[in-house]
Amino acid sequence: MGLYTLIIEYDGGTYVMQAYAGSSKTAPSACIKQWDIRDLKDIITEQDKSVILELLKAERLIALSHTLNVWCGSVVLNNKSLIFNLILTDKQQ
Repeated sequence: MGLYTLIIEYDGGTYVMQAYAGSSKTAPSACIKQWDIRDLKDIITEQDKSVILELLKAERLIALSHTLNVWCGSVVLNNKSLIFNLILTDKQQ
């Protein structure tokens, strides 16, 4: 179990969230499930979050070259790119 930080770039904004997860495969979904979007209703809706979670099931994370515990990926939401970077922030022992 580790603490992961997810950084999302979407529609001109940058959004950062964290969650504990068992692996880099489950971490993006764990972060998005905890994403508080109350102040983003004009940008991201609860339905959008559900779509992102569904899209992530098919997304394969790519480890960034020359880094340790950093991955990236992207999906398309509402005809716009949603780019995310995932970082293993703290590895629990």
